Amino acid sequence: MNKVCTSGVALMLVAAAVGCGGPVDKAGGSQTPGPVTLTIATPVLEESQPFVDEVGRVSKGSIHLELVNRPTTETTEAELIRSVEAGEVDLAVVPARAWHARGIKDFDALVAPMAVDSSALQQEVLVSDLATGMLTSVDTIGLVGIGILPGTMRKPVGVTRKLLGPVDYRGARIGFSLSDVGARSLQALGATTVPSVFGGAPLTGMDGLEHQVAHIQGNDYDTVARMITANVTLWARPLVVVANSKKLGAGQADLLRNAAKAAVRSTADLQRNAETEAAAVLCRRGNLQFVTASAAQIQQLRAAFEPVYTWLREDAKTRSNLERIQELRAQLPAASTDKVLTCPAVGPSVGTAASKLDGVYETSFTKAELAASPLLYDKGEVNDENWGDLTLTIKEGQVSMSKRGAASDTGTCTVQGDTVLLTFSGSGETFGFHWNLFRDTLTFRRDDALGVGPTTYLVKPWRRVG
Repeated sequence: MNKVCTSGVALMLVAAAVGCGGPVDKAGGSQTPGPVTLTIATPVLEESQPFVDEVGRVSKGSIHLELVNRPTTETTEAELIRSVEAGEVDLAVVPARAWHARGIKDFDALVAPMAVDSSALQQEVLVSDLATGMLTSVDTIGLVGIGILPGTMRKPVGVTRKLLGPVDYRGARIGFSLSDVGARSLQALGATTVPSVFGGAPLTGMDGLEHQVAHIQGNDYDTVARMITANVTLWARPLVVVANSKKLGAGQADLLRNAAKAAVRSTADLQRNAETEAAAVLCRRGNLQFVTASAAQIQQLRAAFEPVYTWLREDAKTRSNLERIQELRAQLPAASTDKVLTCPAVGPSVGTAASKLDGVYETSFTKAELAASPLLYDKGEVNDENWGDLTLTIKEGQVSMSKRGAASDTGTCTVQGDTVLLTFSGSGETFGFHWNLFRDTLTFRRDDALGVGPTTYLVKPWRRVG
């Protein structure tokens, strides 16, 4: 009940289901050409889907993209570049960190330590003239730059120690995804770098790692890892989309570029939602903590990275790109930093004691009203379990949620001040909200710091009927 989900990911996904071809002209003309199908190799299927969707929309169905899965190995990123160069696939999604090893330095500024350290800044950079200029660099190897999609924020993750300031990295073995810039950055902190493909690979012998929150949860790394430094982003992991120049027809490159730029926001939203959901799961498991570095420790990290910046600035274009990123940072509103992930404070459990929320509440809304809500996480929430005539019952620390004509899901309810956590045993999900009850009308308010807050609870107020 009340599931928050994204659309399922298959090995191959197709954008814009459009019928191929058209009728033969009665006067003897040729058949209308059908849509063109292009293959696109990627190591991140779900994060590539917004681009696939936008290609279908922007091209009005004239271009289909087939996503070809390339699971991550030690050579995947280099092989992606080679495959698209050789024409084995038409397009490829390649992490920006991989291009330095191919001799292309234009993307280095995107993965410089703590340069692009928020989702808001990354979005501004990727829709700017800066990204457009970077993409021209792949022309030198016979490729066409299509766009740069946002990447997840990579956090310091402690296994045997907290990773707050530079002193915590000294002598530590830190796992990282293979990257020339990443290796130099960690070594500048005094760490020993340990390349890893992650993806569930063991963290044996590591004191820490740089990784994204969603994969810490998805790979069950919290069975080993103990701390995530929530207010430090070491670097992002942007995704560069390129095409083989011989595979595109007239005007197709421009359509693909427009689609890539249009997909920046939806890709970032997908990643943020995944991070928020993963953080809620990690908090519920209770195996690790979200910790924060002090302002002094953050400043010390930036100072320790200066030798890396000296090296990066030796390349004139990278130096210019870094300066442009700082200009874009200065133009952002002060409130554009990412919300720091944290687990909600757990007060004394309501247990069997009655709370102010005890009662039976009802609400009702249509599927169309749910789909029209500006609060939707994504289209996956618009499913038949999440709309209709709904009843929420809270009594003595227990909760039940049901839809007319369907089985109910039960669990526990913890109220602390104006916050409530609802944990359902059937789905295994925990939802957190701020609540307000006035004259038998109950309303919920979403707060990412409390975890996932499904839109089902927010579409309309709940009326107490018992």
